Amino acid sequence: NIENERDWVRKTSRFYEGVYNDDGVLIDADVGIEIESIKAQDSRRSQRDRRLNGSATDGRVLQSDSSLEVIYTQTTTYRSTGSTLTINEIVLMPLSTPTLRDQYVGELKELEGYEQLTEVSEISITS
Repeated sequence: NIENERDWVRKTSRFYEGVYNDDGVLIDADVGIEIESIKAQDSRRSQRDRRLNGSATDGRVLQSDSSLEVIYTQTTTYRSTGSTLTINEIVLMPLSTPTLRDQYVGELKELEGYEQLTEVSEISITS
């Protein structure tokens, strides 16, 4: 389990909405997230080999070098300014750059239980 699951969902949804709305291509984005599963990951496994939608290191729940795989369903509604972005590009956008991932880590560190969080991975789409 992750610390404060409900707060994580709320914080993640709001962060994603902020990225979408601040981008200027999407308008009035609204994001809903429903967690499907959470499991510990072997830290020796490369990110390239993972099938995940989000991964977080959390020292309070696991050893400091451990990570979590969080699989979730994301529902996003928005209006477009005529963008040619694909749905996959939209889904991947919130954690697509190191800067956005660092900003997201900063947001999560505001939640109780995430003080030791150091990084998150890019979003991966699973089918």
